[in-house]
Amino acid sequence: MTPNEIFVTHETAQLLKRAGFDWQIETLYRDNTFSANSILYDKTISFHFPAPTLEVTQKWLRDVKQMEIVIEPELCDNGETLIYHWHCGDREMYFAGGWTCDGYAPEYEKAQESAEIKCLQILLTR
Repeated sequence: MTPNEIFVTHETAQLLKRAGFDWQIETLYRDNTFSANSILYDKTISFHFPAPTLEVTQKWLRDVKQMEIVIEPELCDNGETLIYHWHCGDREMYFAGGWTCDGYAPEYEKAQESAEIKCLQILLTR
C-alpha cells in the first residue's frame, strides 16, 4: 500500500461483493472497518467486503464485466473552475450508440468512484 492509493468506500465495497468481485486483495472492510495488509479478502465470509483501489476496481469492471468508464476534465462556464465529466456503460451499449450514464464531480477520484458505483448498480439490475 502506498500513500497515493485511494481505496473504494464501504458503499462501493458492498456493491462489489454483490457484483461478484473475487480478486485476491489484502485490503477489505470487516463490517464497517477498513483493514489493510492483515488478511486476504474472502468473499465467503459475510462480514468481509473487498476494498480495492479505485484503479483496481475500474480494471475489474473493464476486464471482467466489460464496463467502460471515461473521465474527462472540463472547465465550467466561468472558464476557471475545473470539473470532471464521467461517462460509463457496458461495452456493447457504447458501440451500439452511446453511454448508459454520465455525471459530474469536482474531483477526479470522486468522478471515478461515482462512475464505478453507477456501473455496479447497472450490473446488479441485470
